[in-house]
Order: sequence, then structure tokens, then C-alpha cells
Amino acid sequence: MSSAFEQTWCAILLLLSGFGAAGPGGSEDIVSAILDRVDERSATLHDAVYLGEYRYEERDAGGTLLRTEECRRRVYTRAGRQRVEFLSVRVNGTELTGRGRERQIAALRRKGLVQDEAVMPFFSGAREAYDYQLLGTESRAGQEVWVVGFTPRRRSMQTVVGHALVATQTRDLVEMQFRPSLLPWVCVGTEMRLFFSPRDGHAFPERFEMDMEIRVRLIVTLMRRRLRIDDRFSDYRFNTGFPDSVFEQ
Repeated sequence: MSSAFEQTWCAILLLLSGFGAAGPGGSEDIVSAILDRVDERSATLHDAVYLGEYRYEERDAGGTLLRTEECRRRVYTRAGRQRVEFLSVRVNGTELTGRGRERQIAALRRKGLVQDEAVMPFFSGAREAYDYQLLGTESRAGQEVWVVGFTPRRRSMQTVVGHALVATQTRDLVEMQFRPSLLPWVCVGTEMRLFFSPRDGHAFPERFEMDMEIRVRLIVTLMRRRLRIDDRFSDYRFNTGFPDSVFEQ
């Protein structure tokens, strides 16, 4: 599990805001209305191009920085397909070239920075993969939000468990907090957060954060690492009509 699944972005990019005012109803009615609107608005987004800026930090138990990895990439998505163009790749502040660059890109792909198997809540096609529950309301940054919990019906490395904050007035996603529904035993205290912001009247992912601790322990602790990922998204362009040949490069 890494910067948390490029397909997550492909899927979440299909979320548009402006769900409209919700009529009176119970918990199931509200959740159903949110998901119905996601499906409806998803149909209007045929392709997307955006920039991602990723940074990984690894520290020891005492907080000493051991390693950094960074990359800047352009992502093309359409109908579940994606292509990632790496614009810049750095390790410990040094720009990589040649075989070193290719090895690092391969490592990023293995870690999951480019992945098309994630099944995330709140996007078209995953409605039946999760159980959703309205947990209540709260105030966030001066606005009222619904708290909607989600649990996968089948737990796997590609599903997550957690909750989302949805603005009651606009039905925009404001934030998601989650963790993988299955993780190796050495991963402890994993927390993931996805923040959204409005762009041209729509809500799209702006930033992803992950904090994780890796702990290997038998009788005593053999190794302990603290991992931090920060991934930021910008320069969104939609329905550009780029050619299919983009995916063949």
C-alpha cells in the first residue's frame, strides 16, 4: 500500500459536487442520494489529466530522517485506463537519470504509486462493494458536514475502511479518513487522509497524507520505522479528448 493507489485518483476524479439540496429522509435516503448523484455526475467526466507531486519520508524510531523519495508526474485517465508520465524523480534530494531513474520508477510502481486495482468508496462501480452508514453530523471549518462511515463487504488489500465528511449544503466531499482493510502485521498505526477542494464548482482531491509505522518484533523490537507520504494534486483538465495513443506510449 503506497501513495495510495493511482486508481484511487482515477476513481475519485469522477466525483463532482453540486449534489443539490437533499430532501427530508432518513439515514439510508441521504446516503443513497449521495451515491446516486456520484453516479449521475460521473457520467459527465470522460477523461482527465492532472499533476501529482509525491514525497515520501522514512525516519528511525528517534525521528532521524533516513530517506526521502520525490516525484512529479502527469496522469492521464479514461474509462479505468491510466498512463503516468514521470516528469521528475528524486531520491534524497538528488535528481535521478538513466538506469537509476528507471529503477526508482519501477520501485514506485511496485509500492503502489501506479496501481489500477484499488476499490475505493464513493465512486461509480463500487456501490455494491461497501456498506455505507450515516453516523451523524458535525461542524468542520465553519460548515455542517455529514459523517458517513464505510466498510467493505469483502476485506482485501484493495479495499479500505473509514469515514467521509460530506458538506450538507452542497453534498461535496470534504475529507476522507481511512486505512486499508487488510495490512501486513508489521504495519501499525496506519492513518490515511484525503482532502478535497472546489475547482470550477466541483470538488476534487487536493492532498493525500499517510502516516504509518513499520515495526518488526520477535522477543524484542528488531526494527522500527516511521513512514510519511504527502501527495498533492493540481492542474486538473477534463474532457480534453486526448488520443488513445497516449496509453500506448
